[in-house]
Amino acid sequence: MVAHHVSGALAERAVELGFVPSVPARSRDLAASSKVLGSSVVESDFLDDPRRPGAVVAPWSIARTIARLLREGALSEADARRALVENPARLYGVEPPA
Repeated sequence: MVAHHVSGALAERAVELGFVPSVPARSRDLAASSKVLGSSVVESDFLDDPRRPGAVVAPWSIARTIARLLREGALSEADARRALVENPARLYGVEPPA
């Protein structure tokens, strides 16, 4: 079961309770959830409303955020792959890309 829009601070508790936390792709949430990000998925929460630009995390910003956290050492490559590729593939029942 997925716990949608879990803040980074609560992601660890969600995993303890058996949920797969869906963490917003904001730097602060991803960094705060880094201990359990390998058990999580990352969400963009894209809002297609031109009257509210920047109201949520745009999908195209995820790569920049992840790359920065990798450079800073706040996130491992293995956890990033699990959160961005393997866990969503498992949840949706599809084969992850090679």
